[in-house]
Amino acid sequence: MDTSELPVLVVDLDNTLLKSDLLFESFWSAFGSDWKVLFGSIAYLCMGKSKLKNYLAKKSRIDVTSLPYNLDVVSYVEAHRQAGGRTALVTASDYSLGYSIAAHLCIFDEVHGSDGNHNLKGVANAQHSVLLTTSAYLQTQKGTQCSAKKECAAHDEVLLSAYQRAEVSAVHER
Repeated sequence: MDTSELPVLVVDLDNTLLKSDLLFESFWSAFGSDWKVLFGSIAYLCMGKSKLKNYLAKKSRIDVTSLPYNLDVVSYVEAHRQAGGRTALVTASDYSLGYSIAAHLCIFDEVHGSDGNHNLKGVANAQHSVLLTTSAYLQTQKGTQCSAKKECAAHDEVLLSAYQRAEVSAVHER
């Protein structure tokens, strides 16, 4: 396959690239340093989940070198890049944490995440992923649009995600 034909590989972070969830990791890291973070977390959660994620990202001290990475996913992303494909890390976690992980792994061309105002979660994550990378949309076998809670695969295009696996029958250009 010509490398110009390779689609962008979009990878989710929580429970996919990582065998953990950065919201929990950042909460426990921040709480371990300052027990008052519990009260701040409640206040920020009342303002919205993206505010909470941003608050915890700023309060935590996460060592990205010691996170539990899924080595099978890391290998898959590396192989895609070696074949000439581009890669994007798209996460509901705070952008700053996603960026730190991408900088550590050196396998992503793009990083996109929640920013304190917008929570890039679920379907919003999947829609953002598709808009950023190609003009394609993913369609499951039943004809429903694929969400970020499924693994969608069609030829060499893969949207890795956290919770379930679903086969994709087609990728259509808009």
